[in-house]
Amino acid sequence: MIKFIKDSWLVVTAALVFGLLVAGVNGALRDRIDANKVVKRDNSMKRLLGDDCKFEPVVYEKAANAKEQDKVYFKAVKPDGELAGYCFLASGGGFADRIDLLIAVDGDFSQTKGYAVMYSQETPGFGDKIIPTGPGSFSDEFVGNVCPAPGSKLKVVKTGNKTDRSDKEVVAITGATITSEAVTRIVNKSVLDMKNIVTVHTVTERSNK
Repeated sequence: MIKFIKDSWLVVTAALVFGLLVAGVNGALRDRIDANKVVKRDNSMKRLLGDDCKFEPVVYEKAANAKEQDKVYFKAVKPDGELAGYCFLASGGGFADRIDLLIAVDGDFSQTKGYAVMYSQETPGFGDKIIPTGPGSFSDEFVGNVCPAPGSKLKVVKTGNKTDRSDKEVVAITGATITSEAVTRIVNKSVLDMKNIVTVHTVTERSNK
């Protein structure tokens, strides 16, 4: 019994020390991690809507406290002043964990312009195929597709024409239907929500001028 108690205290102490070390490392690297996220986000926006665009953050909901962040969307403006579109972050549950996306649409919310994966822990070799790899990949089906609308959303099918952008169908990744449905669900909901947010914010902004 004495040996058991002694061994137990060693385990507890080791776990406590290890936990403190991990917390210390996370705290020290937090700023660098956050900076890397910003770089990844900015590079992704350029890939989706153009390297020459200027991305203006628009706050649509102020943070409730210091621990939270303001909710923003990004307005993409071309050098000539023309509106190229909008980018915004969106999250939802996937097969293994949550999925965080950066979604892009055109200026009038008529077409999706694609997405970037900010965070995902989906199954390697299957669910991780949601990560954009270029033409022909799963993400390519969201480039130039018709934006979701009330009563007419993008839907996942197991087989179909991957190049048709008028049928609002997204062909699922083989062996990863749940992940495919999760991404499509995130796009459907977030695009509809963001269209309303941008519309209201734009009207309010004009009325204040």
